[in-house]
Amino acid sequence: MRLLTVLFLIGFSTLLQGQIFPGIFGESLREELQSAFTPSQVLTSSQCKDTLYAVVENEGGVVECLYSGFIGELDENEDPSQFLFNQNINQEHVFPRAFGVNNTPAEFDMHHLFPTRADVNQDRGNLSFGDIEDALTQKWYYLEGTQTSIPNEDIEAYSEYRANVHFEPRESKKGDVARAVFYVHTIYYDLVDQDFFNAQLGQLIQWHFDDPVDEKEAERSARIATYQSGKENPFVLDCTLAFRLYLEASGSNCQDFTSVDKGSNENEAEILILNNGGDSPSLQVFNPGSDALEVWVFDLGGVVRIQTQLLGEGQELNFAGLNPGVYTIVVRQAENGFFQVKKLIKS
Repeated sequence: MRLLTVLFLIGFSTLLQGQIFPGIFGESLREELQSAFTPSQVLTSSQCKDTLYAVVENEGGVVECLYSGFIGELDENEDPSQFLFNQNINQEHVFPRAFGVNNTPAEFDMHHLFPTRADVNQDRGNLSFGDIEDALTQKWYYLEGTQTSIPNEDIEAYSEYRANVHFEPRESKKGDVARAVFYVHTIYYDLVDQDFFNAQLGQLIQWHFDDPVDEKEAERSARIATYQSGKENPFVLDCTLAFRLYLEASGSNCQDFTSVDKGSNENEAEILILNNGGDSPSLQVFNPGSDALEVWVFDLGGVVRIQTQLLGEGQELNFAGLNPGVYTIVVRQAENGFFQVKKLIKS
């Protein structure tokens, strides 16, 4: 069954040649996705929880906490929800119910539901997602443990919490989280809180780029589809969707689960961040083409701090005027499909 699922996904992606609704961007793309991928039905509250644990997330009789990697054991003779609840695991809504999901089909849509440690779920609450500076992190979560000091090793395996600011998932699940949020925002667009989503957009785009879909995430989407009108999460199937939808850029440099090396373009730009982590970083661009490069700089709250264009070769954009912190830089060249995302740190 596992092999058949993978082959199906590979065949489906090949059929689409790597893109769903190619050549469509922005609002038009959202409408097409909403029409094509909205499930006509979802399971009930109790059904979706038991199915999520016993089928979707079941890997050899265990389920794994999205945020900490903590493992809960299943017993085929026991009720999955109650049995895992007694092991401190409950169901997390990646897109919080309080921001438009509650009492709607989105509340029971498994594409954004995950098993998590109950205490971590409670701490995350309705917080938005975002990167947190290590020195400002108040809690670190790994396996069954929680600590308040910076970990000495395996720091990327920890999720992080800062009260009233952000929750940061572990590195290996950031892309999964981003694609789940993109899904809810697209499919249930008329229900969800747009301000809550928009404040995270720049960060989520970077996570989507940095943590591409893997086999496990692809299989998960396919499993869920069997219970939800055959509808997968399109952002798992096509990595370009987020860039075409939210930035109206081709996203040609993103990595699909079934992607192949597309080769290089001699007219493609090159970008480099100089003095990254220092007090006066800058973006250096080698742009051999005649088309302008568009540049966005997002802060951790998703607010655009710089939006500009660069023309010609050897251009440099200085960030000395930015406040100290962590930023996401998005650079695109619409005409030839060049697209790049980088992290900027200013001390």
